[in-house]
Amino acid sequence: MAQQFSYQGGAATSDPSPLRRWLTSQMMRRLANPDRRERRRQKLEKQRQGISDTLA
Repeated sequence: MAQQFSYQGGAATSDPSPLRRWLTSQMMRRLANPDRRERRRQKLEKQRQGISDTLA
C-alpha cells in the first residue's frame, strides 16, 4: 500500500509559537472586521474624490 502522507516541507510543517498564532489571529481579525473595512473604503473614496477634484 502506498504511503498516505508525505513530508511537504515549507509552511505545511511549520508550528508557530502561541504568541505568533495569537498575533496573527488578532491582525487577521482586525483586517477582516466589516466595520473597519467600510471605514477604510470611505476614507479611500474621500481621498480619491479629492484627487479627482484637484485634477479637473
